[in-house]
Amino acid sequence: MPVTASSNQAEAHYVTDGSKEQSATWNAGAPPPQTVEIDLRSPRTVTSFKLVVEQNPPGLSHHMVTGIRSDGVEVVLATFRVPTIAGAELPWVVSPQAGKDISRIRVHTPVGASGSWVAWREIDIFGI
Repeated sequence: MPVTASSNQAEAHYVTDGSKEQSATWNAGAPPPQTVEIDLRSPRTVTSFKLVVEQNPPGLSHHMVTGIRSDGVEVVLATFRVPTIAGAELPWVVSPQAGKDISRIRVHTPVGASGSWVAWREIDIFGI
């Protein structure tokens, strides 16, 4: 799936390559705010997703996941404010109403949300 990011030290496509290895990680190469967006290529129903964290040093982080519908309307799917470490998984089940007609998934890390550069080992999206 096509992936774009606000900044790249390592290429954004790593978030959807299926590898959860540290060597295949998207890294913004900069602190928040940062955004990575995945184009699903066509509208679909998103039922769940899982973010796999890359972070050094460990600590509290804040991330918002939104779905962008085919008409451009953004829907908040999840907000995380949790302590995270490298390799941690942040799974989420999307409510049936919120997950309908999603064309793109955006993961945004706002300013001041983390003590490290923004990076993801993987972003897995599930649906029909």
